[in-house]
Amino acid sequence: MRVTVNRQSVDIAVKRSCPPNLWNQSKENTRGKDRMATELNRYLEITRSRIHQIYRELETAGETITAEIIRNHFYGIDESRKMLLEVFKEHNEHIQTLIGKGYVKKTVQRYEATEKYLSEFIKSE
Repeated sequence: MRVTVNRQSVDIAVKRSCPPNLWNQSKENTRGKDRMATELNRYLEITRSRIHQIYRELETAGETITAEIIRNHFYGIDESRKMLLEVFKEHNEHIQTLIGKGYVKKTVQRYEATEKYLSEFIKSE
């Protein structure tokens, strides 16, 4: 599948195929009414809908829309990934604010110790 936004295009592998003689180029789906053709056409329609949904979500959120961003969202690639220690540190900061609201200071100290040991383990490995 090829996605084009502002004259920039990317290819997305739909991981399905059909014989070339059964492909209808004008309708962009397969010819035939057998089970395989029907399933492939349904899958292609779902995939198209998903691409349109991603576009609408990006548009509604006011984010920049490019073909590559759409492809990354389709594949589930998140560009704002966080490393394990960053997530652990954010968790500990959040838990720190909850002392007396379901957490005691000793629990927070144990989380901080675990973060320290994890950091040391990662460095040693």
